[in-house]
Amino acid sequence: MPAESDAPSTRESQLRGRPLWRIVLFVLLASFALHRGAAAYLAYSGGLGLGVALGFAVQSAAALASAVGIWLGRSWVLGFVILLGASLLATALLVGLSEGAAAGLSAFSVAGMFALATAALYAFLRHEFAAQRGEHPHSFDRRRRLRPR
Repeated sequence: MPAESDAPSTRESQLRGRPLWRIVLFVLLASFALHRGAAAYLAYSGGLGLGVALGFAVQSAAALASAVGIWLGRSWVLGFVILLGASLLATALLVGLSEGAAAGLSAFSVAGMFALATAALYAFLRHEFAAQRGEHPHSFDRRRRLRPR
């Protein structure tokens, strides 16, 4: 009988080569995309309005694109994270302000939470992708150095 190799399969080696944060963020964003896709369908069929349904659909598409970009390790994901945050803010304010003054105050706090979460995710991903390229994430121009006078 031929001996089976102990080499891992292609799928196992792909998972082993990815950092845990990438796997976790992929799962979270993919499930968020499914959630917002279902919310878009319910908003459209429930009569909340086409604007709210489109807002949820944009959130779903941006979350799915972000999940794929994180899984592949591409730096273009930063643009989709900004799009996701902007659509979350806009939809929260649209839903909150259309329901009245009391819901409007709640909408502003939810929008603030989304803004902070988007900024934190953007900063984390920017730092991680800059580290992968071997760059310092906070330097704007590597040629310009501080020189003592």
